[in-house]
Amino acid sequence: GEARVVTLDVGQGLAVHVQTVSHDLLFDTGPSYSPDANSGNRIIVPYLRAKGVRRLDAMVLSHADRDHSGGAWSVAEELQVGRLLTSLPDGHELLALSLAQQPCRDGEHWEWDGVHFELLHPAVNDVDRYRKSNDLSCVLRVTAAGRSALLTSDIEARAEAALLVRHGQRLAADVLLVPHHGSRT
Repeated sequence: GEARVVTLDVGQGLAVHVQTVSHDLLFDTGPSYSPDANSGNRIIVPYLRAKGVRRLDAMVLSHADRDHSGGAWSVAEELQVGRLLTSLPDGHELLALSLAQQPCRDGEHWEWDGVHFELLHPAVNDVDRYRKSNDLSCVLRVTAAGRSALLTSDIEARAEAALLVRHGQRLAADVLLVPHHGSRT
């Protein structure tokens, strides 16, 4: 019923490791710095190996911006990944990863070791509603031991408002990763 949530320092971008007793999830993979260097091979994989993680049960790539997905290839090359959850657009190069894939959709949920995971955004019709990839970011709520963390990625004002309308008080969390790197909304 407990989880460890670690936000990795990847510079501009996001990478969060969520670990239960027997499962591991990576939410975003930080930026790519150059063709040979990215947060996946420089930060995330060394961190996960140091923690004894050899397999990710799930990897969430919240959206297409390279500061959130830049390390994905390296992570997928170095670790076995059970499934990829994402809001990447059709044709995105990362969809070529040979992983079981599914879109992030409001209402998708699962439980590992008594820890509840729930996707709250985007909704099914949001792909047609938003023009910015930021507003299509996957939003994940993790609830463990009576506490919760809300991982909001890069949603902006329109998606924030829609999330409030759909979920209201259910968004209350002990820990909030502020949307879009602390934007003014």
